[in-house]
Amino acid sequence: MENNQRNLNLISIIIPCYNAEAVISQCLDSILAQTYQDYRVFCIDDGSTDKTPEILADFAVRDQRIQIITQTNKGIAAARNAGLAVASGEYITFVDADDWLEPDALEKALGSHTEDIICFSYYRNFREGQTAKSLGIEGVFSAAHIQRRIIGLVGKELKDITSFDALITCWGKIYRRSIIKEVRFRDLKDFGTWEDGIFNVEVFENASQVRIINKPYYHYRKIPHSTYTTSYKPDLYGKWKNKYQWISSYLSAHQKPAVYKEALDNRIAVTTLNLAFNEMNSGLNFKLKKANLLLILTDTTYSDAIARFSLREAPFPWPIFYYFAKNRNAFAVTLMADLIYRLINRKNN
Repeated sequence: MENNQRNLNLISIIIPCYNAEAVISQCLDSILAQTYQDYRVFCIDDGSTDKTPEILADFAVRDQRIQIITQTNKGIAAARNAGLAVASGEYITFVDADDWLEPDALEKALGSHTEDIICFSYYRNFREGQTAKSLGIEGVFSAAHIQRRIIGLVGKELKDITSFDALITCWGKIYRRSIIKEVRFRDLKDFGTWEDGIFNVEVFENASQVRIINKPYYHYRKIPHSTYTTSYKPDLYGKWKNKYQWISSYLSAHQKPAVYKEALDNRIAVTTLNLAFNEMNSGLNFKLKKANLLLILTDTTYSDAIARFSLREAPFPWPIFYYFAKNRNAFAVTLMADLIYRLINRKNN
């Protein structure tokens, strides 16, 4: 590869690391094994208290392309932002410390493509085996179209209701560095989750075209090794209201068409199930779970969105769950959420 081409196609790989001693070697080994070699790696040690710093130091000795940034524990958003502050080259991609890449991931994803953002699919790796995740879409699209899909699905897209967040992650993407500009990840203290989604909503505003490659080049570890894992979030309901208000204000400020509002309503309605799952993880008894879900079902932020939510395209059993949610039947919603939650956990473990 010619030197001028190397400078043009340099990829900065940003890896936030927190107490990742059990997984970081696999992650970095997968990067060093890439068939595409024009990259720099920025590992942000986010105040690890295990052997992560020593492992990172060993890798940095092995390969001078690996740079370590050390900070006190500030969370994954601040760690990624620290990487963005020092990233160089034409492109940026993110990898989480407990995940890894296929050997030809960077080569296949970047290829000869010239779009501002390239998105690719991933494997979900469980305790035993892995499954490929379909993104439900493939080809070259306007950034506005994918931005809208990140906010929420509409119409026939709801046939695969499980794909609501298939495109929100910052990993599984290669960004042209110039479109990120001053966009940074936001602290979760206000929104609870979805920092990747908010980051992408803002970044996609600066992009023109996006290529979607519906082939899995990334491995997302779905077993309990996540270095930023949290469990029950008692304040999730309120924080998600803040998130939806932020999105709504963003849509108004940028004068987005009505389909964006429909997409947001659908997201609010669909993620009622996620709030129900959060309650299932609370350790509370059934009566208290039901009481908490009744508060959510009668909150106008959720009840209005659920009332407008179309069940025509949603596959079984989702219409049943949302029928009960529309009717504010907290008993049936709690019962169904508990059953679905148990089935999903049994499948993933």
